[in-house]
Amino acid sequence: MRPFDDSDDGARPDDGWQVRATNLAGADKLYQAWAFCRADIKPRYLDDASTVNAGDVDFASLSCPTQSRSVAGVGGELRGDPDGRRISGIAPADDTSQGEPDTFPDDRAFIEVDNPTASEASFTINLICARL
Repeated sequence: MRPFDDSDDGARPDDGWQVRATNLAGADKLYQAWAFCRADIKPRYLDDASTVNAGDVDFASLSCPTQSRSVAGVGGELRGDPDGRRISGIAPADDTSQGEPDTFPDDRAFIEVDNPTASEASFTINLICARL
């Protein structure tokens, strides 16, 4: 799950949301993606790339730059051959290290990746921050 820019060459940055799923079970599975678009907010798009070692579980987090911005969307991408790798968790949270109590709206997000394979994998967390 991640924001993407269509063929307008940056005229409207990140004007879509892309979702891709890999089915390792072999049976048919359904999934559904939702995107809520609002013209009245000015989002700030952040991403952070990380790696997860072979046979390990790792996570990354990313915070909005200031308390005046909240998480308006969060996504992630795991690159390479799936071969059992998966995003095992992705969720907004609150960054209490910025001197404020654990309150809503959330201003941070986490992604957790499980990599049981014999080689490391790279992943990215995507965070959309906005004044809501």
